[in-house]
Amino acid sequence: MRRKKEAGEASLESKGYSEFKFGEAKIVVEESGSDNVWRCLFGGEVIGFVKYSSPNGSKKTHGFSGFNSTVLEEADKNPSTDVNCYSTLRNAAQAVLAKKVSGRTYTYLASPIAILDNKVVTEETFRNRKTIKPTLGQ
Repeated sequence: MRRKKEAGEASLESKGYSEFKFGEAKIVVEESGSDNVWRCLFGGEVIGFVKYSSPNGSKKTHGFSGFNSTVLEEADKNPSTDVNCYSTLRNAAQAVLAKKVSGRTYTYLASPIAILDNKVVTEETFRNRKTIKPTLGQ
């Protein structure tokens, strides 16, 4: 099932940046000036980078990798996850955000995540909470 494009989400080809919403958090991903490298901003601050490299033929090797570093030259020293290969820019940016918010390095993010009350949760937990919270408040 394809993810619906969020309102206001820009095309990378047309504007050089995109915004991705993960629950209560929004991350901006913009071209960094280097080929195949994007800068990830959260709250207006650089929190990491996403790099793309051509897959080497392995079915398990995708092209996007996330790194948590404020300086591009040091990014390779701080991968966002242990298995740091993702099929889309959005998924790699999600890994960068998850590490920033949680402070931990996950093995791999296979399921979509969301940020809820400054915690990393599954997207399903976020949707359920969004449905239940108004009902409990009445």
